[in-house]
Amino acid sequence: MAVGTLLAAWVARRHGGELLRDSDVGTTALVIRSDMDGSGCPLHRRQGHGFLGAAQRACVAAVLQICWELRWPARQRMAAENDLHKCNNVYLVPSSHLLKLASKLELTRMQKPSVDEQPLLGPVERSEHVAALEEAKRLLRLAGPLAAGGILRSALQLVSVMFVGHLGELPLAGASLATSLANVTGFSLLVGMSSALDTLCGQAFGARQYHLLGLYKQRAMVVLALACVLIALVWSNTTRILLLLGQDPAIAAEAGSYARWLLPALVPYVPLVCHIRFLQTQSIVVPVMVSSAVTALNHILICWALVHKLGMGSKGAALASTVSYSTNLAILCLYTRLSSACKRTWTGFSMEAFKELRQFAELAVPSAMMVCLEWWSFELLVLLSGLLPNPKLETSVLSICLNTGALMFTVPSGLCAAISTRVSNELGAGRPQVARLATRVVICMAMFAGSVISITMILLRKSWGYMYSNEEEVVTYIARMIPVLGVSFFIDGIHTSLSGVLYGCGEQKIGARVNLAAFYLAGIPLAVLLAFILHLNGMGLWLGIVCGSLTKLVLLVWIVHSINWENEGTSRCALVIAHLNPFIPKPFGPGIQFFVDVDLQRPYKTDSSLEYLLTPVRGPPPTRSMDKGKVIVDTSKAHQIV
Repeated sequence: MAVGTLLAAWVARRHGGELLRDSDVGTTALVIRSDMDGSGCPLHRRQGHGFLGAAQRACVAAVLQICWELRWPARQRMAAENDLHKCNNVYLVPSSHLLKLASKLELTRMQKPSVDEQPLLGPVERSEHVAALEEAKRLLRLAGPLAAGGILRSALQLVSVMFVGHLGELPLAGASLATSLANVTGFSLLVGMSSALDTLCGQAFGARQYHLLGLYKQRAMVVLALACVLIALVWSNTTRILLLLGQDPAIAAEAGSYARWLLPALVPYVPLVCHIRFLQTQSIVVPVMVSSAVTALNHILICWALVHKLGMGSKGAALASTVSYSTNLAILCLYTRLSSACKRTWTGFSMEAFKELRQFAELAVPSAMMVCLEWWSFELLVLLSGLLPNPKLETSVLSICLNTGALMFTVPSGLCAAISTRVSNELGAGRPQVARLATRVVICMAMFAGSVISITMILLRKSWGYMYSNEEEVVTYIARMIPVLGVSFFIDGIHTSLSGVLYGCGEQKIGARVNLAAFYLAGIPLAVLLAFILHLNGMGLWLGIVCGSLTKLVLLVWIVHSINWENEGTSRCALVIAHLNPFIPKPFGPGIQFFVDVDLQRPYKTDSSLEYLLTPVRGPPPTRSMDKGKVIVDTSKAHQIV
């Protein structure tokens, strides 16, 4: 390292530059003016394969000498040399000490970690089965609490409907219909849009850009609040919508009343789902589960008090959701404010949250479509079952199958959230090989869980129906449906986990297209064909959805198998170990903003011990413009740091 440092010091003195060194971590930064080399000649002008003048060649030699001393492989050393021949101005040259602190200092490693770096960078070079076992433990620690929390939160609406059921058939029918409409037109959209935080917050946390998590969360709340305006318009006109769909006027009126009293629940629900994603991407899942459990238990008391004690009836059951969501939100806000785990990620409210809303929406809308397209396809089954012969039997059996599926879906949904967190964190940290390992492990876990669920369902097929009905006709029908359900649950578990990989990579647009093709070009048409043309009735409807799920699985396997993980990792990072450019613009899509607002008049400070990383450089900032969705950065008149 001494030779490179001496050369760098000589070049710095020769050309009016400055040699900065951090004594704590041994970082050396060689700073040279960007426009002149000290003698009035442009530093970056090339002739043949070299720079003009001996001084410029000495500068490149100094930088390459330090890079070589960092033990770069030959191929990467050649690539670094080519890159350095293309850049100029300011060279940031880390020392060998910085190599071991690469993750802490948020620098992307372009080579595999050595054995002594494995505790820092993860199980990359260790034996495959040991690394896979440790990854499985991480996924289980995430998936378990996430699945439990999801069950507890979904139970709130179920408990409300159960209390309304004791008031009579008409209130029950109205509340059930209003709840279904609210899930389809409201809650599913908000859950889907909030899943954009899986990508943004997850990758920012992996890249140690902790302040961005709070900013993304606030931005998500703003976008979701705007979406609630449209949702409120739909819920306010529930009665009219149901009448247009041919529903009974009395039931439509009851459902409209329930939906209007459910409207205030949107106010706490929006920040609640954003807080859940905010904590989930930091692997803080136990507090989310505990808060959901406390809320679920409290919801029973609230429903009893509002429905029976205060005599509000179905209106009280709807209003209870608002109180319970507010309770859950208050618990999570209190945890975020007081817990030391969130001190770096939540720094308070900022006006930056109102900027770049369009860019956030461009990721949130595909995320919502990815969730809703699959959700709506199953809701459509119930509507189609009402058109079959003996609609009472078919609708009852399909509803039981959907309830069973919702119960079994909690396991793959937990795995989906877990793998989304793991992939986004590792890609943000510049460790794509660990993200790839996590993907392989979660596929095996999904296959195992799906097999256990399917076999258990098949073994209990003759008695499962008695949990929902005492009529032999219904029980027998369900017993015939169980094998198809078992296959469906196995397939759903795998493709749901693969969907989590797309969330982590920020490829929600691809996921939305896959769901559109799988369920609406294959699944639903086949369901109609089998049920109404081939007269398989309810069995045909579910077989069609199974075909759609299988189509989705095949497409996702092909897509995930085609992922270039090294490119995914580097595309999410803006720092390179031998040189960096702080004028990387804010991404107009998924990715990490390493340099959010670069002010060239003051040093850039990191969260690590390396505080003086870049030196101030005088000159105007580069201009940015958009061209066909891509960011164009003009640095022709700006001082550039490379």
